[in-house]
Amino acid sequence: MDTNIIHGWFEKNVERFKTEKNPEIYSTKIMDWLYKSKRKLFVSTLAKAEIFRFLHSSYGVDKDTCIRMWERFKKIHNIREVKITKFEINIRDFIEIASKVALGKKTFINIMHIQIAKSLKLTFLTGDIRLDKIKFYYKKILDYPSLRKLYERDFSTF
Repeated sequence: MDTNIIHGWFEKNVERFKTEKNPEIYSTKIMDWLYKSKRKLFVSTLAKAEIFRFLHSSYGVDKDTCIRMWERFKKIHNIREVKITKFEINIRDFIEIASKVALGKKTFINIMHIQIAKSLKLTFLTGDIRLDKIKFYYKKILDYPSLRKLYERDFSTF
């Protein structure tokens, strides 16, 4: 999952975590549905770094609170963390993608996420519909609107 998918959960809960040790949690529709769908969910430490940056720069959250939030998020939704300590970026792939598709600067982080998913043979779930243009590089990219269409009947209960 990319950061766009999980971002809302952290935004909804940040103020509670700043003032309470064990706060009541507010979830998001997408996270509730993904959890209830019983699919295996993975998030990488690259997404973790993006979330920590967001929490600290936007809300002044300290490292310990970031860690508490991250661990609670994973536990509540039964998410496995793909620990990336070193990751070899395939620059040739970056160049190929950049020369074929007009993408913004922020999309390069998503390309790193896609490379991680590709190396682990996982489907990359994203909130960015523009990444559909990159399926020539890796077919297993699924954006949130497409996920909703695939499982519209299941989403109707939310």
